[in-house]
Amino acid sequence: MRIALVVLTFSAAMFGPASVPAASAFDVTGHWVGKWSCKGFSAPFTDDKGKLVNKFTSSNKHSTLDITQNDQTFAAIIDAAPVCQGGANAGTFCTDDSECPASSCPGQSFPVFYNAVAVPAVNDPANNGNVILLGCDTSNALPTGSDAELIQASIKTKVPNVKASFKGTSIFADNTDDSPESGFCKYTYQRVGETDLVGATSCP
Repeated sequence: MRIALVVLTFSAAMFGPASVPAASAFDVTGHWVGKWSCKGFSAPFTDDKGKLVNKFTSSNKHSTLDITQNDQTFAAIIDAAPVCQGGANAGTFCTDDSECPASSCPGQSFPVFYNAVAVPAVNDPANNGNVILLGCDTSNALPTGSDAELIQASIKTKVPNVKASFKGTSIFADNTDDSPESGFCKYTYQRVGETDLVGATSCP
């Protein structure tokens, strides 16, 4: 129960006769692993205990994030790359069950697609700043088969090392089956490779 969004284009301007050139953004291209958790409020539904409730939670402790960046804009996909679900290799990218001792390598069922933009920090912009991810299904009406979502995350990298961190929060909403719901999510990822393993492309 999360969201999807759109493309962003940013321009910076300064009042007065002088202008400031845009700083070079950090590069977040690559394969990331981590987790997310969400809390939401929905139209009344019956939970697993047979109780009528509004609140719900969802999470993924073996989540993936793949990004392809072009200057300060990029495409991202969450939970598209298959990973081992348990055992010694839990959370590791896999292509076959044999790579996941005592576990399995299932394909991800619900990938979420985003367009995004990098916002460099004033200090050390090549390594620090924020990113804004817009879910591809967001529009002026709540989607009925997926979520609408906006994620804001802080980024820290260590050029030229692959090591980087992504910590973000989001708001999401949808109206699937005429049952509106909304909520907040938290995302935490570490970059483990400089190659996007699933080939993220921009939303239409």
